[in-house]
Amino acid sequence: MQVDHTHRRLGRTDRVGFVVGLGGITLMPMEQDAAVRLGHEAIDIGATHFDVAPTYGDAQAKMGLVLRDRRDEVFLSCKTIARDAATARAELNESLRLLQTDRIDLYQFHALDTDEDLDAVTAPGGALEVFLDARRAGIVRYLGVTGHYPRMHLKTIERIELDTVMAPLNFRTLDTMSGPEGLIAAARARGMGLIAIKATTRGELKPTEDAYRFVLSQDIDITMPAGKEFREAVEIAQRFRPMTDIEQQQFLAHCRSNYEPAKRF
Repeated sequence: MQVDHTHRRLGRTDRVGFVVGLGGITLMPMEQDAAVRLGHEAIDIGATHFDVAPTYGDAQAKMGLVLRDRRDEVFLSCKTIARDAATARAELNESLRLLQTDRIDLYQFHALDTDEDLDAVTAPGGALEVFLDARRAGIVRYLGVTGHYPRMHLKTIERIELDTVMAPLNFRTLDTMSGPEGLIAAARARGMGLIAIKATTRGELKPTEDAYRFVLSQDIDITMPAGKEFREAVEIAQRFRPMTDIEQQQFLAHCRSNYEPAKRF
């Protein structure tokens, strides 16, 4: 029986879909008409997990022009960098308006990268209150966190019960992502979905195919390509076959020989 490696469930959510999603950061630098065309193209090829944020320029408005006609075909994730309840509530309402929808499937704390951030969102009057209120009201269905430091995510998921975590996964972060003490194991123990970013760091790793094959060979549910990598990542995923252990070791050896190590993860 042939195994389908191109579709996976996002943790305990009901989202089962293609392993590559469309990020608003891809739409941000594009002309509006081209961005809207790409949004429709993504849906047509099955890349129906859309992720966006207020910090991505006018990406929410561009995405809204797609969603107004095809909202039911998309698993929509959005996020806020706000740490206090009042600002988070305002950002959520504005995101709903720009996205031309009355609901968001996954709402995430954006770039929660410091202890101060975590303390702020969980304090009285913090953004977590808005997240929980919105979920009770049916405005959002699932809650998540995004950020750039797996060690920080480990602290966050100890403090807040969440459905997903978005983190960079590449040769630089592998030590804190994998293994029995890593973020992947901790998230899976809680039934959480894993969204990988920075497969090529920031377009640095070559060849791109090896970088995405490596990431998709790990225990993650979906990857969000950065910028211009979307179409290439889709093509790689469509023909994806998992790397063998030997191939993974060869890829890691290549990266560690040719690229600088991380300063902090």
